[in-house]
Amino acid sequence: MMNRRSVASVLLVFAALFPTGHAGGQGIGGLIKKKVSESVKGDDKKAQKGGREDAATGQPSGSKLGRTLTQGTLAAFEKGLIAERDHRRGTVKFLATLKTRDQYNSCQQTVAASPEAQKIMMSMGTLGDNPTQEQVQKASEKMSADLNKLSIDKCGEDPGRYDESWKSRQITAAEVEGARTFAAALAGGAGDGPFFAFEVGPDEDFYRLLKEWVPPFCRLSPQAQQDAADKGVAIPASGKGIAFVYTADEAKALKSICPTVMRLLAELQ
Repeated sequence: MMNRRSVASVLLVFAALFPTGHAGGQGIGGLIKKKVSESVKGDDKKAQKGGREDAATGQPSGSKLGRTLTQGTLAAFEKGLIAERDHRRGTVKFLATLKTRDQYNSCQQTVAASPEAQKIMMSMGTLGDNPTQEQVQKASEKMSADLNKLSIDKCGEDPGRYDESWKSRQITAAEVEGARTFAAALAGGAGDGPFFAFEVGPDEDFYRLLKEWVPPFCRLSPQAQQDAADKGVAIPASGKGIAFVYTADEAKALKSICPTVMRLLAELQ
C-alpha cells in the first residue's frame, strides 16, 4: 500500500496550483510547478490487471483506497474540489487589487503630503495645554489609526504583507476548505459549516488521497476504463512494486465522474 502521508505531502507541495493569467505572470499561481499530472500520469500500456489477483475472478485482490468508494463519496469529492477552487479564485481576485511595490510607495508619498493627512496630524494640536499622558496616548493612537485608514482608502493594502509565505498559507487554507466541504457533504450537510480544522479529521486525509488516487484511472482511455469496470485494474506508480489498484466496482463509480473531476483538478493547476 502507498504511504498516505507521503501522498498527502506531495499533493500539498505540488497539487496546489492557481490558474495562470493574473497580474505579474507569477503571483500565487507561480509558487509551484505542474507536478501533479507528472506524478500521477497514467499510460494505457502500463495499465495492468495486475497486483494480487483473486483466483476465482481474476480481478485485482482489493482496493488500495482503504475506504469504500460510492457515488456519494465522489459527489462529495466534487463539492470539495469546487470549494477549493473557489477559495483560490477569491485569493487571486484579491491579489489583483493590490498595487505593485513602486505604485504603493508612490501613493504613500502622495497621501502623506495630502491635505487630509495634514489635517489628521494637526489634530494633535487640539489637546490644549498640559494634556495628560493618557490623553496624548489616546490621541496618538487615533491619529495613527486615521492615517492608516486614509492610506488603505487611497492606496489599498500594503503588497508587502502578501508575500510568498502568505500565498502558501492560502494554498493550504483552500485545501482545508475543500476538505471541510467534502466532510460536510459526506455527513449529509451543505458544506457551509461551521467547521474547524480539527473537526475534519480523517476526511481531510481521505480528500487529499482522492486527489492523488483518482487521476491515474481517469487518464486511461475509455476502452481501458470499460475493461477496468469489468475486471478491475492495477496501474503501476512510481516505485518498484507500487500500483494504484481499482476494483471493478470502483472503476464503475469513477467512470461517470472522471470528466468533471479532471476538469476541476486541472483548474487547480
